[in-house]
Amino acid sequence: DDVQGVRDALVRYMFSDEKKVYTHEFRLKTIDGSIKYMRSTGIMHIKPNGNRLSYGTTTDLTERVKSDKEKVYLNELLKFVIENTKSSIAVHDTEMNYIYVSNRYYDDMRLKDRNIIGKNHYEIFPHLPEFLHDVHKRALSGEIITAENDKLVHADGRVDWANWKSMPWYKADGTIG
Repeated sequence: DDVQGVRDALVRYMFSDEKKVYTHEFRLKTIDGSIKYMRSTGIMHIKPNGNRLSYGTTTDLTERVKSDKEKVYLNELLKFVIENTKSSIAVHDTEMNYIYVSNRYYDDMRLKDRNIIGKNHYEIFPHLPEFLHDVHKRALSGEIITAENDKLVHADGRVDWANWKSMPWYKADGTIG
């Protein structure tokens, strides 16, 4: 499917008078029928007699593309699992911005009609008690903090009783995410 696109790009490049670097990504079907993802990079040289020569390399990007697709798949799977769990779950980054949230969390926190992904937890809940700010700081330094039958009084006077756990999650390099 990529043959015509590669040909068109090469023809445009070969007949351009600009001496710029050529880069084009495409798929390549191998003899065994498998698909490889490739990138060709080169530069054109125009000889005094007008002949054009192209020098360059072609790199196999297949493993990177597969890895990128796997990351997208795993991210979407994680999002699906968290969103659809029957527990109230919120995952934040180190700045306390929402990354993932379960549908139950939206219900429990009365955020049903809001999209909070990417927003800061303290902007969504500006009146959080100071002890919860401290809990978050402790979790971001590696501690796991839990509570049972914790009375949470909201700014509007509403009271919730909750069992909760605040804990860090870790990136592949071992740092807290």
